[in-house]
Amino acid sequence: MKFIFAKNHFVMVTPEGNFVVDTGAPNSFNNKGLSKINADGVILNVSGREIGVNPIGKASKLTGINIVGFIGLDNIKKYGLYVDFEKEVLEFTRKEIDGAYKLKTIVRGYIMTNDITINGHNMQSIIDTGASISYVFKKYFDSSDNTGIRYEDDSPVFGYITGVLFKANYNTASYVGETKTGLVEDVPGLAGTFSLNGIGGIFGMSVFEGIKYFSIVSDDEIQFK
Repeated sequence: MKFIFAKNHFVMVTPEGNFVVDTGAPNSFNNKGLSKINADGVILNVSGREIGVNPIGKASKLTGINIVGFIGLDNIKKYGLYVDFEKEVLEFTRKEIDGAYKLKTIVRGYIMTNDITINGHNMQSIIDTGASISYVFKKYFDSSDNTGIRYEDDSPVFGYITGVLFKANYNTASYVGETKTGLVEDVPGLAGTFSLNGIGGIFGMSVFEGIKYFSIVSDDEIQFK
């Protein structure tokens, strides 16, 4: 399927309309009354319950594209996900990437997490292709860890998140990099999610800036190159 990478979001282009492909969304849903869509031969169930407050409207505003629905982790964990940034092609398949970095993940219900170290702090974070940057709770950092730059980010599901934006070094099992990270000071809408199973943050798409290939090959591994 053709996709558009808009404001760090995967937007899949289909005859039925544009869908955000979001591992942070547990369900797939739409605003057109569709029960299923055909993604190049893969039949995706999109009849799930909408989550958050007006996520489709917020995603449309954020990306500047008319969004009609979300493809969530329910379909992604069933079929896998492969993205070729150079060809702008997205497939629901489990495809290995030669010479890729490998990120170990855990799927608990419909939340995908990984163990990560950010600026020396160990935590579990949600893998979220619907988040433009990464987020961590303020309690993991002191004032020396950030630049003090204020920011506002319009999350499709949770609305505006305010905090401090800084460059953070992150370390996974096989890769060390740098990402734009939001230091979350107070996010009432995320309180339940972050407290679940000791989650300390969200691993967003800013981590994968500059890569050519991205693949969710199983419940316990993501590959990128």
